[in-house]
Amino acid sequence: SLQNTGIDLMNCMEAIEDVTQVLQTIRNSSDVEHEYLFEEALDLAEHTNTTIQSPQTIQRQVRFEMSML
Repeated sequence: SLQNTGIDLMNCMEAIEDVTQVLQTIRNSSDVEHEYLFEEALDLAEHTNTTIQSPQTIQRQVRFEMSML
């Protein structure tokens, strides 16, 4: 834990580098991470007898221009 008073500065730097690397990996492979999280959500929903519904989507996005006011 980085909040431990006895932590060595080098250990702290290594922990920060490890966390940064993990976050960068997740960021670079967001599709894979999303698929994994969705599968986990499906498993959880199955165990709790819950149905996952897709959010309502709009076929065409209409952009409202502020200059029209």
